[in-house]
Amino acid sequence: MKYEQFEIFELLIETEGIDKNCLDAQEKTILHLSCENRAEEQTQYILENKIIDINAKDKNGRTPLILIAMNNHFKLFYFVFKDKITDKNDINIPDNKGQTAFWHTVEKGYFEIMKMLYEFNNDCFRGDNDGVTPLHIACARNFVKGLLFMKSKGMFKDPNIRDKQGLPPLYYCIKRKKKQKFKGEALQFLNRVGDKSAYS
Repeated sequence: MKYEQFEIFELLIETEGIDKNCLDAQEKTILHLSCENRAEEQTQYILENKIIDINAKDKNGRTPLILIAMNNHFKLFYFVFKDKITDKNDINIPDNKGQTAFWHTVEKGYFEIMKMLYEFNNDCFRGDNDGVTPLHIACARNFVKGLLFMKSKGMFKDPNIRDKQGLPPLYYCIKRKKKQKFKGEALQFLNRVGDKSAYS
């Protein structure tokens, strides 16, 4: 008889004496791993049976939701995960660097899940421990679609907002590699919504 992966998982998880709270070297729980690997049935089973805290953190302070966001598993979030979140503020739980699930979707350029997180809780425009906001990081990644979405939702009222080094978003449009080069689309966007004199 051929068993599917979930059937094997279910067989093991229901075995008497099994350690359901085991951690790997990165202190990830089985819920972290199921979310990271888009294992929908396993994730649903763990959440429905409340085996692991939905907001458990790994060694880097990342919750299962942050791993979903970082890996662009928007279907897993929409069909399995979001209905199990009891507090909308949970989506803003940061990792050790102060970066939330929403922040990571902007950094990765994952538009659909970024939009879903906003629709679930629109109070998600938060900077990390260095004061780098989603606006800063969207400029750094030339994520114009994300910039336009955030602007349409009124998520950044100050296009000149500074990080803890005093740098505004316009500075993040510059590639600091062999040659300094302005990132065209993001720069054009900021020129439309901001006052360039603030950067001089």
